[in-house]
Amino acid sequence: MSKEIRRLREERIRSFAASALIAQNVFAGAGIMAMGVVIVLGGAFDLALPLADSSSMAEAERCAAEVSLENC
Repeated sequence: MSKEIRRLREERIRSFAASALIAQNVFAGAGIMAMGVVIVLGGAFDLALPLADSSSMAEAERCAAEVSLENC
């Protein structure tokens, strides 16, 4: 009986360890994907901001300075 209990306990520990490793890999993969999205968005902003004309940049700066206004 003791061997059977020990075997069941070992199986339970193995199952928990396997579940923990799978969860760790899922979270790590999601983190890597999130970093990739941030890099792509950063590159898009880096390319888009120099393309914006100076009048729209001035308008954006004016709206940012006047945060209390409802419509910019």
